[in-house]
Amino acid sequence: MNGDLFKSWLVKFDQKMRLNQRNVLLFIDNCTAHCTINLKSVRIEFLPPNTTFKLQPIDQGIIQNFKTLYRKEIIRKIVYDIDEGRPCSINLLQSMRMCEKVWRNVQPNTIINCFKKAGFYFDEEQCDGDICLENNDDDDGGYD
Repeated sequence: MNGDLFKSWLVKFDQKMRLNQRNVLLFIDNCTAHCTINLKSVRIEFLPPNTTFKLQPIDQGIIQNFKTLYRKEIIRKIVYDIDEGRPCSINLLQSMRMCEKVWRNVQPNTIINCFKKAGFYFDEEQCDGDICLENNDDDDGGYD
């Protein structure tokens, strides 16, 4: 990631949110590539330095859950190759497809509970179906 690439993505994301008439708040870490620019529909808030591992929801169990699901996919592929009598190998395209499949299988409740664990508050009365889902406090993405 570099500053130009991030800025380009951010401008496109802002345009998309503006077209959808949505306002978005992004919490991001203090990576040197993350810049601040004036946007219409996107507001950026930086996490305090050296606190990412405590405050970032992705570090509260989402990564762990993703890795667990990805490892299962790799094992599934290896077993399939062995059963078919083919050499076991995974190329870059297969790995990318596995990542896409695995990300779709990370449960929304896992993400919500990791946000809660990081200290984000969800007002159940103001949530719509796309944002707040049925709560399952036991699901923290496999993170202990």
